Amino acid sequence: MASERTPLIEPVVSASDGYDSPVEQGVTKPTPLPKLQLFSVLYLQFCEPITATVIYPFIVQLVRDTGITGGDEAKTGYYAGFIESIFFAAEGLSVLQWGRVSDRIGRKPPLVFGTLGLAAAIVSFGLSKHFWPLVVSRCVQGIFNGNIGITKAVMAEIADASNIAQIFGLIPFQWGTGVTFGPMLGGILSHPADRWPGTLGKIAVFRDYPYFLPCLAAAMIPLSAFVFTSLFMKETLPSAVAHKRRKSEDQYSSSPRTEQGPASDPGDDQPPPALRDLMTRRVLVPLINYAFLAFIEQCCSVLLPLVYATSIPYGGLGLSSFTIGIIMSALGLIIGLSSAVFFPMLLRKFGIYRLYRAALGCYLINIASFPTMNLLAKHAGHVNGYVWAVLVVQIACTTMTVMSFACLFVYISDSAPTKSALGAVNGLGQTVACSARIFAPLIASSLFSVTHQHNLLGGTMVYWILWMFVIAGVYASSKLPRHLKSQGG
Repeated sequence: MASERTPLIEPVVSASDGYDSPVEQGVTKPTPLPKLQLFSVLYLQFCEPITATVIYPFIVQLVRDTGITGGDEAKTGYYAGFIESIFFAAEGLSVLQWGRVSDRIGRKPPLVFGTLGLAAAIVSFGLSKHFWPLVVSRCVQGIFNGNIGITKAVMAEIADASNIAQIFGLIPFQWGTGVTFGPMLGGILSHPADRWPGTLGKIAVFRDYPYFLPCLAAAMIPLSAFVFTSLFMKETLPSAVAHKRRKSEDQYSSSPRTEQGPASDPGDDQPPPALRDLMTRRVLVPLINYAFLAFIEQCCSVLLPLVYATSIPYGGLGLSSFTIGIIMSALGLIIGLSSAVFFPMLLRKFGIYRLYRAALGCYLINIASFPTMNLLAKHAGHVNGYVWAVLVVQIACTTMTVMSFACLFVYISDSAPTKSALGAVNGLGQTVACSARIFAPLIASSLFSVTHQHNLLGGTMVYWILWMFVIAGVYASSKLPRHLKSQGG
């Protein structure tokens, strides 16, 4: 009988007791990665950052073009922020339901259906000229992207204890790549009729809808994922796989089922548990930690371009948009590559518990870098070599902090009481994260403005408040289990 203590991530038989035995861990040979399945699920995850960020370069101008602001430039940020936030709000409201559905009918159907809907929604966004159709399109986009939690359940189901670090360590890579190329598509391909009047300028749809081309290009990602997933992705939900196997046996074998090879895992046919049955300490502790992490990360993501762009006297660095774009693009690639390369190695060496707490603690240095750089820039009167040195330290710390997400993804999947609850548990995780990401941008930007308008704590109050959130998050991380269930934790 499967229970809350049953390991969902299959253990590897060896002398090692898991990630927290770094000396012995080296004797375990990782199971070869299921490359086609892994590529399928990573490509599905790649759809989210591309479709979420492609609008960032032109959303402000698009809002102005709709006329919703009535010519009041001060209102532009409010309406643009609303459109950007509605994506995560809709995703947060739908992601748990997607997970519950996948626990019942299988992982593949909602993943395939979701990519098709996502492609249609982003195309609709590019063809909208008025504000409320933009809101509806963005909302639908978030709803269809709610199946992102299912992909983490699939990753847990194709992994075992020997290769889960490699598999989950690739999530930041695809995210970093997506947030790098999404804005590039939006910036380069918007207003194609003006950029290339001799070619695309002759096509009426590009003249009438200047933001259609970047949205169409972004839609090609989920559309191609729909085709690829339909053809090559295999079902991973244990109950669905077991049902298919029994059906095949009944159809092609005349022998009684009880005489046909090894029995299925008893947990494979368990129905999905009720939502109240998931409210256990083992599940809730990782979810609480995910709430802290998502909130802190989103606050830092908002502050980074805000501080970089704000003038030096008002608490920033006064960097140009071009320079900020280069820094953020480089940061996305560095995060992705370093997580894919170093995360498995660090996880084996330090263990999931210690690595997560250390990575989360790096946010203290990350946040402290903002006032430090501003102080150095004020003293010099410009951004000098010392400022750039601190900025490099901040980027290095940001690279470390992202690894905390991979650790929590493993914790959340491992916390599911049964295999049939993986979709729901990962859906709960995404719901928690999306909820935090809805409020974090408003809180961080408002705190930054108030802090510098009134020179609170010498212009550093916003950073002290975020420090308190990080310290609270580090305390919450002390309640995480030291070992995964597959390691006897």
